[in-house]
Amino acid sequence: MTASQTAPQVYAAIAEVQAEIAKVGIAKTRKNSQGSGYMFRGIDDVYETLGPLLPAKGLVVIPRIVERAQVERVSKSGGNLFYTTVKGEFDFVSVKDGSQHTASSYGEALDSGDKSTAKAMSAAYKSAAFMLFNIPVEGTPDADEETHEVKVHIDEPATGWGDWARELIEEAGLAVDNDSLDDLRDRNKRLINGVNKVDPFIFKAVQKAFTDRRTVLSAGEAF
Repeated sequence: MTASQTAPQVYAAIAEVQAEIAKVGIAKTRKNSQGSGYMFRGIDDVYETLGPLLPAKGLVVIPRIVERAQVERVSKSGGNLFYTTVKGEFDFVSVKDGSQHTASSYGEALDSGDKSTAKAMSAAYKSAAFMLFNIPVEGTPDADEETHEVKVHIDEPATGWGDWARELIEEAGLAVDNDSLDDLRDRNKRLINGVNKVDPFIFKAVQKAFTDRRTVLSAGEAF
C-alpha cells in the first residue's frame, strides 16, 4: 500500500479546493452601507464559491459553536446594541475515507436586534474558510454590512457633573500658586476629559476657571 493510499484523504481534498480557489479568488464586490463605505467579501460570497467546490472534492463541513459571550452596549443615538463573540469549530470531513480536519476561529458582531449571534457565527465560518483555503484577505474581515458606533461610557462623579464642576471651579480659585493649580488639574484629569464629551458647556467653564486663576497667579509672580 502506497503512502498516497494511506494518507488521510481530507488533506488531499483541501489542497484541491485551495488550487481551484487560487484560480478564481473571491472579489470584494460588496460595499459597507454605513461608516467609511469600504468594500468587502460577505458570507454569501464564500457560500457561492465553496458551495459547488466542496461536494465536487468530496468535503463535508460540520459546524459547531463551542463558546459564546454577549454584552449589551449603547449606540450614539441611545439605542441598544448587542455585541456577541462566538468561537466556532468546523470539521472538514472527507467522504472518501471519513478522515477529518478541524479548524476553529472566532466571530464578532454587533446588532440592534436578535441577529448578532447569527452574524458572529457567519463571521467565524468566513474567517475559518479564508484561512483554511488560503483565500487572500485585504484588511480586516468584516462581520456585516453595517457599522455601529458605540457610545463611549463616561463615569459620572457621585455628586453629579454640575456640583463637581462648581467645587472644582471654587478650588481652582483658591489655588495659591501654579504648582497647586497643576496638581488640582492632574487629580481631576480623567473627569475633565470626560465632561468634555458629556457637556462641553461645563468643560468650557472649568477651563476658563483654570485659565483665569493662572492669569492672576502669573500676574502676582511678576511683582
